[in-house]
Amino acid sequence: MGEMNKKPFFSIIIPVLNGEETIGNCLESILNQDFKDYEVLIIDSLSTDGTIKTVNEFIRTSTSLKLFIIKSSIYEAMNYGIKESNGQYLYFMGCDDILFNNQVLNSVALSIQDTLGVHIVYGNVLFGNGTRLYDGAFTLTKLYHRNICHQSMFYSKAVFDIVGFYDRTYFVHADWHFNFRCFSTSSLNIAYVNHLIAIYSGNGFSTKNVDSLIAHRNEIFMAIAKKADIKQYLKLNLDIRKTKRLLDKMKYIYFVLLFCLVFVFRRR
Repeated sequence: MGEMNKKPFFSIIIPVLNGEETIGNCLESILNQDFKDYEVLIIDSLSTDGTIKTVNEFIRTSTSLKLFIIKSSIYEAMNYGIKESNGQYLYFMGCDDILFNNQVLNSVALSIQDTLGVHIVYGNVLFGNGTRLYDGAFTLTKLYHRNICHQSMFYSKAVFDIVGFYDRTYFVHADWHFNFRCFSTSSLNIAYVNHLIAIYSGNGFSTKNVDSLIAHRNEIFMAIAKKADIKQYLKLNLDIRKTKRLLDKMKYIYFVLLFCLVFVFRRR
C-alpha cells in the first residue's frame, strides 16, 4: 500500500500547443531514461493538429504519462502542472526539447541526493544546432543580464510554496522573473552541477517574443533584490554600474562606499 502511494521523484511538465512534429521525440527522450521514478504531465492547450493523438499513443505504452487538455498560456499551463504534480522535484520542458542522453535523470537524482536539502539544481543545455553550451553557474548579477534555461533546472516542490508560482503578468519571461525571485531568496539552497541536461531547440516562444520585463528589467529586478536583501541589492548595483564613463565611475564609487557602510553597520 505504501509503495502505491509513493510520490515520484520527478514530475516532468510539458506545455504544448500544436506540437505534433516534435512531441514524439520529446517523450521518447524521457521514456528512454534509465531512471524511471517520474511522472510526465502533458498540458495541451487545445491543439488542432495531431498532438493529442500522438500523446495518446504514448500513453498506451506508459502509465507514467498523463494528458491534461485546458486552454491556457504557457505559464498558465506550467502553474497548472505544478498544482497537479506529485513529484518531489519538478522539471519543465518544451515539446520541442529533448533530454541530452538516457542518463540525465539518474545524474540529476544523484546530485540531489548528494546535496542535502537542495531546493534547486541546474546544469547546462545545448542549443539546437549542438554547438553552443549554455551557460554555466549563475550569480544574481549574471541572472540580471540573462536567464537560465528552464530546460536545465529542477525545482523542489517546496520552492513554489516559498516563492509562489509563475507571474502571468510576464507572458514571455515569467520564468526569468521567477528565477530572479528564487536567487533573491536567501532561504533557498541552489546548486549548479556541470551536467548537460537537455538539447534546447532555440525555436521556443521566449526566443522569438518579448514582454514588459525587457523594457523594465532594471526597476523590476532591482525592486526584488532590494526587498529581499539590501546587501545583495547594493552588490548588484555595484556590478551593473561598472562602466568607463566618468559619471558612472563616480556613481560606482558612491555605491561602493554605501555598500561598505551598510556592511560595517550590519556587522555591529
